[in-house]
Amino acid sequence: PGLSNVFLEKSNLEAACRPTAHENLDLLSCGKHASGATEMLGEAAFENMLSELRQKYQRIVVDTPPVLGLSETSMMQRMVDGVMFVISSNHTPLRSVKAAIDILQANGANFYGFVLNRIDLTTSANYYNYYYYSYQYYDNYSSIEKAS
Repeated sequence: PGLSNVFLEKSNLEAACRPTAHENLDLLSCGKHASGATEMLGEAAFENMLSELRQKYQRIVVDTPPVLGLSETSMMQRMVDGVMFVISSNHTPLRSVKAAIDILQANGANFYGFVLNRIDLTTSANYYNYYYYSYQYYDNYSSIEKAS
């Protein structure tokens, strides 16, 4: 069972939150696809569920679909403490990032920060400088150790 089962079939929320292989990390999946489940995210039922989960969990991370073109994120952001924005390096156009930020800010999002995924430092213009400075740093560090 997942979130949609809790909403639509009145499944047990505690049973739907399953432990993972990682200590202190439980997972509530989306559940089976059902029409009308998206609308429930903006209703009091979802807000009540989050309140119930807050009694048990120290942190709750809600993974949502992309902001642009879908309404789930905008519907939920008033019920969560903040938004962590995930951007795919060399994939997400800058204009899309700006448009998504504008939408979230217009809805009063509290930004916690950004995560840049799929970054390949070997193709970056700064890769050489990064290597050069890190090499110097570690080379100097090993010289200090040898002198001791």
